[in-house]
Amino acid sequence: MKNRRRSKRFHAKKKVMLGEDDEPQFLASTLNISKNGTAIESGHAFFPNSKIVIKFYSPDCVMLLDGIVKWMRPDTSRTFYKLGIKLSDTFQDCYKLTLH
Repeated sequence: MKNRRRSKRFHAKKKVMLGEDDEPQFLASTLNISKNGTAIESGHAFFPNSKIVIKFYSPDCVMLLDGIVKWMRPDTSRTFYKLGIKLSDTFQDCYKLTLH
């Protein structure tokens, strides 16, 4: 299978909040982060092509990023969903976020 990734992924298990409006309300965790997107594990389903807001917490600030859900898969061993999210804007500081 061809690797379609545009940028390097950094493995990072970070707590985030997700939602479809300006104040995300569902707790989730990142699995990896890149400058173009992120993979997230969530207890709430967000379907492909849904617009989504992700609230990242870092020691320096809180970041709100917009994106589009590109794929969703149920995790059969638990009641979670794995989501692939393409970010609307390039996230240049993704590596710094993985360090904290």
